[in-house]
Amino acid sequence: MNDRQPNWLIFLLGPQGFENKKLGMLLEEELSFPCQVLDDDSAWPSSELLGEGQGIVLFNCRGISYPILMDKLERKVFGSLDNCRPLFFNLDPEYPIERDAMACGLWGILYDGDSFELQVRGIRAVMNGEMWLPRKILSSYFQELRDNQHPEVSSKKLLLSKRELEVLQLIAGGASNEEIAEHLFISGHTVKSHLYRIYQKIEVPNRLQAALWSVKYL
Repeated sequence: MNDRQPNWLIFLLGPQGFENKKLGMLLEEELSFPCQVLDDDSAWPSSELLGEGQGIVLFNCRGISYPILMDKLERKVFGSLDNCRPLFFNLDPEYPIERDAMACGLWGILYDGDSFELQVRGIRAVMNGEMWLPRKILSSYFQELRDNQHPEVSSKKLLLSKRELEVLQLIAGGASNEEIAEHLFISGHTVKSHLYRIYQKIEVPNRLQAALWSVKYL
């Protein structure tokens, strides 16, 4: 795999528009990736807006109550585009929402009170294919996955082709679609076709859940 970095785009959503714009300016200067504030906090970057790029979506939780955040998670308001990696930021540390957030496809959480330096570390980690959540939460979540392994997992593995298994392992390693295509010498369209079939076969809704499935079962 080569060292070329994905073309990242950073989007900021949530009701705190001024704060989002200020953070976007700081992130753009620090990370050298374009940042865009979306005024509608229920909007989601379109595939046309992303193009061939990868998206980091930061949702500002400041001022949003726990029940409303849970409702957004349960309704999967935070999108399903395969090349977007959503994070909460300014989340109240008292909200016990981390496990539900993981189950709904969030890649990380930046808490209210986190320094700008810590926010940047979290975003960089997610760009590198890592989840940015407290280690205790991650360990507990993965242990629960192992304890609840279902017998039909073996049959799901048999449904996957050799190439689909290769794609899954690359996803688990944090590879982007572009990196997968270059590593396997296939087109980006073929990568998307593989991902669609993988999601259907292992019955997961998005890239993060596919990565978690791969880590657990492969």
